[in-house]
Amino acid sequence: MYIFPYHFSSALDANCIGVDLQKARDVFDELTKKEWIVNQINYYLLADLIPGLPLHSPHREALSIFLLLPECSVMYKEQNLEPFVMRLAQAINSMSDRSSNILEKCWMSLSASFLDTVVQMFKKAVVSQLTFYTSSLYRGTKPLLEVLEKLYRVSMCSLNKSQFILKQNELLRKSELPELPVFPLQVKRSNLVEDTLRKLSLVEDSVLKKQLLVQFEGELGGLDAGGVILEFFLYLFEEMVNPQYGMFVYCDPASPMWFPTSPSVEKKKYFFFGILCGLSLFNRIIAFIPFPLAIFKKLLDKKPSLKDLKELTIDSIGNCLMERTLPGLLPLVTRMFSWFQVSWDNKEVDLIPDGSSIAVNNKNKKDFVNKYVDYIFNKSVEVIYEEFKRGFYKVLDREILRFFQPQELMEVAIGNANYDWNKFEKNAVYWGMYTPSHPTIKMFWKVFHELTVAQKKVFLTGRSDRIPVMGMDCIKIKFSPHVTMSEDHIPEAQTCYHILVLPQYCTIEKLREKLLLAIDNNRGFGKN
Repeated sequence: MYIFPYHFSSALDANCIGVDLQKARDVFDELTKKEWIVNQINYYLLADLIPGLPLHSPHREALSIFLLLPECSVMYKEQNLEPFVMRLAQAINSMSDRSSNILEKCWMSLSASFLDTVVQMFKKAVVSQLTFYTSSLYRGTKPLLEVLEKLYRVSMCSLNKSQFILKQNELLRKSELPELPVFPLQVKRSNLVEDTLRKLSLVEDSVLKKQLLVQFEGELGGLDAGGVILEFFLYLFEEMVNPQYGMFVYCDPASPMWFPTSPSVEKKKYFFFGILCGLSLFNRIIAFIPFPLAIFKKLLDKKPSLKDLKELTIDSIGNCLMERTLPGLLPLVTRMFSWFQVSWDNKEVDLIPDGSSIAVNNKNKKDFVNKYVDYIFNKSVEVIYEEFKRGFYKVLDREILRFFQPQELMEVAIGNANYDWNKFEKNAVYWGMYTPSHPTIKMFWKVFHELTVAQKKVFLTGRSDRIPVMGMDCIKIKFSPHVTMSEDHIPEAQTCYHILVLPQYCTIEKLREKLLLAIDNNRGFGKN
């Protein structure tokens, strides 16, 4: 369909693969409007086409696939960058010299717009890895960088340097990579927080930038598919952010947490908490850390605003002050704040010297609001926040984080709450006897969709209400039957692999009973 016979393509360079890329792009765009076709494309790309790419073919027609793939929109989906684009890069770097030379000549013959499409595909795959920070970043992106280096070399006459993330990767090592270094951390479950903090106090800074490998003392070690480190951070943060632990305060049970003005714990614990937050991000863990957006603004040297105060306080204080530009502001403010004095964290605080005797009026109301915001987010917590920040940047590279906006950094660190329960069902995978039409599966989804939002969140993510920044497409539940489990058993989760071992139930009442029992006693079926 897309390949021109050579006697019909005199305009094509002799070294070029005769492919009508515009026609290919148009057809792909039309095909990918159908979701079932997209699913088929995804399946065959992963199962057959990419593993079978022609690496040693001298035939230009066979190599046309390397030009066609960048024209297909499925290659650009976030969830496909690693399985498709990174593997495509690995294939290109594994080509024979003869095949590679033919491909590079074809790239050279492309118009700037089509060549840029190829560049942007590999560029996006590199960018998708920038939040991973570990040595695995280098291991995973090396093939991508090598392909971008080839593209840069062949495109110097047609593309601007600005179209590349990395123009020529002068720092790219040509030798074999060493084994991925790890940071082994063995901790006691029975005294998790204090033992973890003690172990961190003995660690060299350079070790923090290695892949964390957690083992609980007295438990079987070995390969961790993600469950142990998830469990580690879940239990650790759950205890440390609990108001009873004393590190953070909450204006309301539903509000984000913030630093106290008079901490009841040692200052160095905020330093270690910063390290732990950095480690969770470094190791790609969606953590239960209920900070407001303001903390990510501060980490990126941006000022929190009145809007952030509204998020933190939730109640009428933030809402009232948000109206400061409206004609009715003064009565609202003065009704709540008569003087340059506020009540915060069980204290009466003067915002300026002798603030308790200086009235808020129409002339100074904006100054009052600014000083209030500055006190809450900066002055009242300056010492312990700086400790937290110092720990956070012990792990993470400040220069890399500057590429993020606060909202982006927040979503990478603690996920988002953009749930799509229909997509969750749609993305499900079924093993063994289970299919979407199996009676037990049909009963399961009926019961699941009748659950409250809170119950669904617990089922999906445990105690947190956040999902990965890439959304529900990252969470694919896999249903597996179990031949030895009767309907008297509750469903069992293997959270490392997103597997739900679901017994066959005869009635929907029995399934509902067992599922609710499982939800009440689990830490989340999809937290990986």
